Amino acid sequence: MPLVLAALLAGCDGSGKRPESTLPPPPPSTTTTTIDVAKVPATIDVAYVQAVMNSLDKVTGDAVRVFVAQRGPNKEWYETFRAVFDEPFFSSIERDFGSYAANGLKPLRPSPGNPMTTVKRVVDSSPSCIVAEIDRTYSALYTTPPGRPEGFIQLRLKKQDRDVAARNSTNWAIVSDVDAQGAQIPEDPCK
Repeated sequence: MPLVLAALLAGCDGSGKRPESTLPPPPPSTTTTTIDVAKVPATIDVAYVQAVMNSLDKVTGDAVRVFVAQRGPNKEWYETFRAVFDEPFFSSIERDFGSYAANGLKPLRPSPGNPMTTVKRVVDSSPSCIVAEIDRTYSALYTTPPGRPEGFIQLRLKKQDRDVAARNSTNWAIVSDVDAQGAQIPEDPCK
């Protein structure tokens, strides 16, 4: 026993503690920050808009999968798209999906995924509006994705009467999604 105690004390400075240099490094931090997309923060930054778009992209993909499984629109698809897309964008999308149903679901993939959005920067924001520069691809939804990936998206506070089934967990709805080539962004789009 005295040898074991001597070996343990050999690494101590008399205080009973091991010298700093022999301590193992601390474990890496596993703290993650969860962004609550159900609340509008005081400062709207890229991380917040990215979290909102991740949520909206998933809900959109879920609705398109329902559309494809049902071979056309149904109540769930309609309620979900109304919750995610506001006018004037919703009417345009509704027409497009009506055309897809009439044409045997062309150009939708048989097993659609989610659209993917990367938020590059927030162009302008207010407590009720966000305009962001994005890269957005629909390749998981369409056999031939429409548009170019670079563009701009505009979100505005979701109207609760458009989401009576609580399908969109964010406070936002998409009102515009345009490619960069056709974009005419006003100087202060959220004012």
